[in-house]
Amino acid sequence: ALGQPDQPILRHYEYPTGADILLIESTYADRYHPSADDVEMRLTGYLRHINLYRSKLIVPAFSVGRTQQIIYYLNRLAAQGKVPRDVQVYIDSPLSRKATEIYARHREVYNEEARRMIAAGTDPLTFPGMTFVGTPQESMALNDKPGPMIIIAASGMCEGGRVLHHLRHGISNPDNIVLIVGFQAENTLGRRIVERRETLKIFGEEIPLRAQVEVINALSAHADRAGLAEWLDEIKDNVRQAFAVHGEPEKVSAMVDLLKEHGVSNALAPQPGQTFVIS
Repeated sequence: ALGQPDQPILRHYEYPTGADILLIESTYADRYHPSADDVEMRLTGYLRHINLYRSKLIVPAFSVGRTQQIIYYLNRLAAQGKVPRDVQVYIDSPLSRKATEIYARHREVYNEEARRMIAAGTDPLTFPGMTFVGTPQESMALNDKPGPMIIIAASGMCEGGRVLHHLRHGISNPDNIVLIVGFQAENTLGRRIVERRETLKIFGEEIPLRAQVEVINALSAHADRAGLAEWLDEIKDNVRQAFAVHGEPEKVSAMVDLLKEHGVSNALAPQPGQTFVIS
């Protein structure tokens, strides 16, 4: 995947040189992500809601990358006094904990803003009220604990992991919020949540979806149309053949159009079973 430029914590990626054959993802080739300011504004609204209704914000998130981004934004809001005192934040994924520890050990790859936070004595990957959940028993205990709380748990597409039992216990409460922060593939539980199906099957049980469902695409690991175009303009000089891949049909079609708009005339979306000879 080609990441969105100017993401939190990590410095901007470097551009490859000399590429003549290009395979480029198309996940969000037909849309633009909102800004970081929009992310913070919306998170602030969700925090107010769960604090008012003493409810839960359940965030299915990939353990590497996405979870750390959410921690970063919540850290910024906490520094501004926008995380209510009663709101507890639980990171409920052993892999997320390990990944966050790796992020913390490699500050040499941080961007300037993260470096400034560290220089000012602020760790961008933790803040008061944030807890990493350890055992499965501690995880399950959160289901009986009253809000307000945020639970960030894997897996990002809700196909496994601890987030499943949080969803099972939380989606029937209309005061709760399920926040989707990444792409949800077809035929996944995450996609059915985004589609706001009336009921969801979790652990073989049909459960009514009454919780609010919100989506923030700005946190996606996939670049939007502007990010794809910016990257393409930096590497396209030697490209003589481009293939738009990794996307649903309308997305790869949009990527082919984007490639041609930016001067890569020999661009196409390969179909299953097609073969190409590269010489």
